[in-house]
Amino acid sequence: MKVFEYSKSRSHLKCATSTLFVAALTALICTSPLAHADNDHKHCDHQHLNQESHREHFQMRQQELHEKLVLTANQDAAWAIFVAKTKPSERHDEAGWYELSKLSTPERLDRMLAKTKEREQRLEVRVQATKDLYKQLTPGQQNTFDTLNKYRGDGHDHEESR
Repeated sequence: MKVFEYSKSRSHLKCATSTLFVAALTALICTSPLAHADNDHKHCDHQHLNQESHREHFQMRQQELHEKLVLTANQDAAWAIFVAKTKPSERHDEAGWYELSKLSTPERLDRMLAKTKEREQRLEVRVQATKDLYKQLTPGQQNTFDTLNKYRGDGHDHEESR
């Protein structure tokens, strides 16, 4: 019986290892700059890639938040700072897949790391601006703010499906 258990667990291990290998290989191929070397983003129709629609969506969400918070005159200055510091950044020199594919792996990784650090710095500014505004809100306004900015987990704004 122990021989059977050993061979059974060994076959499960082989299966899991094979599955993991295939998944890792697929991820590597799909994220490779060479897989996207044509610089064609038609395969990706996410709305967030369109800067204009992203900007409009942001402004709509900010207007909704402003209306529902019912800010006092004393809170308007904090709101203005919050809006200025949290607006979406412009995407200027984002290299396409074709340009990245021309770089060596270390150069490409350095570029990716630099971009990640830039995004982190922008996020730190947004977080601090949000905290500064949040401190100026009453408990009821904080509750409204929390409700309107609830984390949904998938990166898309929609009502919870529960």
